Amino acid sequence: MIRLGYFAALVVPLLNSVAIYPAVVLCALCISKNTFAYPFMPTEMPYYVLLSIAFAVLAIETNKNNSGFNAFFVFALVYVAMNDIITQGVFTPLVTMLFIMILFNFSSANDIEMSNKLLPLTFVLLSLSISYWFLFCPEASINTYNILKDMEQTGWRDPNYISCALGTGLVVAVKEVLSGIKNRWYLFLLWLTIILSTMALLSIASRGMSLAAAASVSILLLFSNINKKRKVISILAITVFIILLYTNNYFNFLIARFNNDNGTGAHRTEIWNIKVNAFFEGSALNYLFGFGAANGFKLGRMGGLSTHNDFIGVMIYYGFVGLAIFISAIAYPIRYCSKKNRPQIVALMIYLLMCSMSIEPFCMGNIAYIGFFFYITQLARQSRYKQTSIS
Repeated sequence: MIRLGYFAALVVPLLNSVAIYPAVVLCALCISKNTFAYPFMPTEMPYYVLLSIAFAVLAIETNKNNSGFNAFFVFALVYVAMNDIITQGVFTPLVTMLFIMILFNFSSANDIEMSNKLLPLTFVLLSLSISYWFLFCPEASINTYNILKDMEQTGWRDPNYISCALGTGLVVAVKEVLSGIKNRWYLFLLWLTIILSTMALLSIASRGMSLAAAASVSILLLFSNINKKRKVISILAITVFIILLYTNNYFNFLIARFNNDNGTGAHRTEIWNIKVNAFFEGSALNYLFGFGAANGFKLGRMGGLSTHNDFIGVMIYYGFVGLAIFISAIAYPIRYCSKKNRPQIVALMIYLLMCSMSIEPFCMGNIAYIGFFFYITQLARQSRYKQTSIS
């Protein structure tokens, strides 16, 4: 009841500003799922599904010209949902998150510019929360991480997934700094996020997520369409910061993990080989539509085994049809955005793609991953809308 009280206190004020609903609720949900073991907000997804339906209806009623409908993502949702029901009789978390993302589209369509002003704060605050927990409460974070049976959050069960959530704020903060933000307090918050989240990411030492963040930030720095002076200052500041971290041994754990690898990426390549070989031993029907999430998890090994790769996971669970949908979804914001904003969109998508190469955030319906993808699609929609308005 106490949690529902906090939930109501968060939601009721949003009735007067439907467009900011996705940013506010996504922020609360991401932090609840990825930081403290017992959050103030409820983490049960049915609450958020029902609430998102209500706000989508309200958005359509208040704006009859609402352009939130997207046939492609509706088709993706229907395909995944039907596959889940046929193969295992229940929906996976991916269905829930795709449904919520579609509903978010209707809410944000009422004022996409306002929505996109607030969405970056979702990931900035998420990264700050995780960073604070790891850097300033290390003993508490270790104790929480070790008591898996009493935890509500999936993020804490694997350092790679918590790093995936952490990296979203780092990448967004760099993108916002480079976009020409002039508000001093917001700039301070962004630089604080860059500093603390980098330190936390190196402390956790997830190799895949560290590389993903580094690649995305590098593309943002090198190819973003910004003032050259601001670009040079940002590159110099980040370079000096990285050198300071290196000289103070923040890279030691990450370097040790790379050096101690046996050449299989913590056995990932072996897992991929087992899973792919087992997949191609299936029928033509399996090739097309997959084995389903539950059967695909058990494929190739008694007791089950995660694929540690979204591309392989989607192929096994949902077949070549599902893989085509996944690849099309990845290409959607890059194809849909304006040419001026394409480097920025590509940089953000690179982060998600590289995360998907070593874990399964998409297949698992990870809230931070899919929420970040929603943010990228909104940026693409806004850039296309501005381009159309100008022309």
